[in-house]
Amino acid sequence: MSFYEFRSRPRKSVEVFPSFYCTDSMSHSKAIKEYGMKFTSIVIACSENDFSALIETKEEYYKLGKLLLEKFLEEPNYLRNLIKWSEENKYILRDYLEVELNNLNKLSNEQLANIYQKYVDLYREYHFKNTPAWWVGSEAAEIELKSYLDEKDKSDLINPLTECLEYLSENMQEEFDLLKIAGLSQFKKLLVKHIRDYKHLPFGYNSGILWNERDFLERLNEIKSPKALLKEKKEALLEKKIKRDLLIKQLPIKMQKVVKIIHQLTYLQDLKKSTQTASHPDLQLRLNPEVAKRLKLDLELYLMT
Repeated sequence: MSFYEFRSRPRKSVEVFPSFYCTDSMSHSKAIKEYGMKFTSIVIACSENDFSALIETKEEYYKLGKLLLEKFLEEPNYLRNLIKWSEENKYILRDYLEVELNNLNKLSNEQLANIYQKYVDLYREYHFKNTPAWWVGSEAAEIELKSYLDEKDKSDLINPLTECLEYLSENMQEEFDLLKIAGLSQFKKLLVKHIRDYKHLPFGYNSGILWNERDFLERLNEIKSPKALLKEKKEALLEKKIKRDLLIKQLPIKMQKVVKIIHQLTYLQDLKKSTQTASHPDLQLRLNPEVAKRLKLDLELYLMT
């Protein structure tokens, strides 16, 4: 039997569970209700250097992509509502672990197991609802747009057209928010919130690196004329968006819709990463080491079990 590899990540950058394991949700019957079909099966494979997710045929992958693109075109509110839901639940995983892991050493094994199970359930629920749209749908949308541009001998426009400027990435939002704080005389309380919301940015999936108060204060001290700098960055972003939108208006209506869909899916992907990685410091620096300690297992061995 041959398989189609639709997703692969280096083992050093992504832990297999729960972040990679969540891909199995598209082989469940609930995927039919949500997306119109499911994959026959999904296999998670581990090699020396990578984790890979495999499905039985490439045809299933492209069939789902086509179904999703049709859904996005016919139901424009679908992605709007999905973005709204993803934004509202952006910190659901982080907030859950922050609360439940208070007094970690005093938790019984059963309590710790229940907390972990609930966290995984929340992680998988978010992944199932947020991820297939951009993970499969975005490629289908890009293929549709690329096919049109190739036909018109305008393939060089693919990158300018698909650059997502309506929504700020988490990294850019952090930069803008820090500039807003820098322009205030009293920023202590705002800085506390800023640290909580963005300290995980360098951590990613498992780098082990967290920003602390000193990191943010050093950056704040380096900022000169924050209001002017923020205005300059916003104006540059707006100018870039105006130029891109002029290109979009030259496309037929359907292609304009496809481009907008690509922008929305790009943002959904960024939201998904933000939601998951904001919780990873508590998961990997507190919860996982505690479980490994109680099981008397080396942490790396525990993570592979």
